[in-house]
Parts: sequence; structure tokens; C-alpha cells
Amino acid sequence: MYAGNKDEDRLSTDLSVKDLEKLVRKFSSLSKKDTVPSSCRVTPYSATNALPQPLLQQFIRLGTQFVGHRDHAKSLKEDLAKANKRANDLALKLAKSKKAREKAELESALVESLRKRLHDTENALSEQLAREAVIAARLESQNRRFVRKTSQEYQLEKPEDYRLLDALSLLEIYGDEVRQSVSDAKAAFSRLFPYFFPKTDEPNTFAALAKRFIPKEDLGMALRQENLKIGVEGTIALVAESQQSVNWAKVGDLVLRLTQDSHENLESPWLGPYIVTEVIEGGAYKIKDKKTGVSEPNPWNVAQLRRFYA
Repeated sequence: MYAGNKDEDRLSTDLSVKDLEKLVRKFSSLSKKDTVPSSCRVTPYSATNALPQPLLQQFIRLGTQFVGHRDHAKSLKEDLAKANKRANDLALKLAKSKKAREKAELESALVESLRKRLHDTENALSEQLAREAVIAARLESQNRRFVRKTSQEYQLEKPEDYRLLDALSLLEIYGDEVRQSVSDAKAAFSRLFPYFFPKTDEPNTFAALAKRFIPKEDLGMALRQENLKIGVEGTIALVAESQQSVNWAKVGDLVLRLTQDSHENLESPWLGPYIVTEVIEGGAYKIKDKKTGVSEPNPWNVAQLRRFYA
């Protein structure tokens, strides 16, 4: 836009006539269809049709403001784009942060659950170890009892260094030994049973069979006294046949008398001791209980008595 026909008269190089008319319409009530007044028209390089000075200055000011506003709008647009991009980045970071927080909360819940499970597992393990210690102590006690009963102690060649397993392994060894010993003893008792109890059926269990061979008194002493009785009875029989008299026992001697009860096991059939109080002709004796001093009402035959050796 020119105020004159010389270059030094140039007022602005930013606006053309068309742009200037747009500015006139923009800052006035003129529409696009209305014609711009001739006073506002400027012909390039025209010196005769110059704009009035006040109006020209106003248009120059408006044009300068327009350029400034345009640059400012461009700058604002760029800032807005940056702000939108920043907002989008922040929104993305916020979404990621939210997901991270949710993930952290979930992991925290899982950690708490794992911590509780670990605590429960530790308690269960402690209880199991305590039970195993009690079981191992019981097994070791049984092993010591086997050692005392069998007079045989075993040691593991390759222990597991695990108390419960080692005690169980030793118990298996002692159990095998005892099973074999019981089997051998049962076989021996079964062979002897018909000789000691000819009129009795052999028990089915080993425990019942063994009890038959365990008398209340000493078996060796009972056998020796039985043999002595047989010898004395034989002597008396010989004396009777020869019609001689013999004193099997004298007053004050200690004797045992035969009980009236029948015995199917090895319990002693003899009671006493008794004191001989009177010797009756024919091999009979009156006796009284040594402990109570009570005399027997009837005399006892020598076949029903035997000497007692303290």
C-alpha cells in the first residue's frame, strides 16, 4: 500500500488493496456485498487518490495490530498444540500410573497372602518336627528295651543323619531278630508240649504256649523234688514187700503235701511247708501248717507227701 508513487512514500508492504478493504469491512458495518467507499480506496502508485492522513494512520495501526494479533494467534496456536500434547502425555502417564498402582495393590495383596501362607507353613512344619521328635523318642525307647531284653545292640552302618529314619531302621532290625527268635521258640515249645502236657491241646498263640512253660516256682527245683519223691516211693515199696519198717520222716521234719486240685500247666501241685507232728505206723503222718500252726484233720500217706528242703 502506498501513499504516493515513490518507494520512499511506501507506508506498508504487508497489506494489499484487497486486504485493506477486508479490514475496512471488518472494522465497519459494511458487508461483503457493500462497496467500499471511494475515500477508503487506494490505487497503488497513485498520488492523486491518497487516503486522508488520519484514516491512513488508523489503517496502518490496524494493519500493524492485525499482524501482531496474527503472530500472537499463531504463537498461541503453537502453545495450545504443545499444551494439548503435554496434556495427552500427562493423561497417558496418569493411565500408566493408575495401572501401575492397581498392579502394585494386587501384588501387595498377593504378598500379604504369600506371607500368611508362609507363616502357616512354618507353623505346620514346626508342629510336624515336634511330632517327629516325639515319635523318634518313642522308637528309641523301644530300641533300648530290645537291647535290654535281647542283650544284643546294633549300630547302623550308613545312618541317614535323620533321627526318625535312623530310629525306625534300628527298630526294624530288632523286630526282625525278635520275630526270628519267637519263631524258633515256638517251634521248640511245640516239640516239648506233648511231653509236658500229654492230655492237653496245644494253644494256638505263642503267648499262651509260652505261659504253659512258665511255672510260679523254680522248674529245676520242682523236677529235682519230683525225682526224689519217686526214689522215696520206690524205697518204701521195697520195704513194704520185705515187711520191714522205715521212717521216711520224723517228727519236726518239713514236708509238702499234694493238693487236691488238678493242674494242666507247670504250676506246682504241692502245698506247704508243713511240720510232721506224729508218725503213724503204716507210712502215715500227721502234719500241721508251719505258718498258721493249724493241724490237718486227717493223716497223710507217704505217697501224698514229699520232703521239703529249705
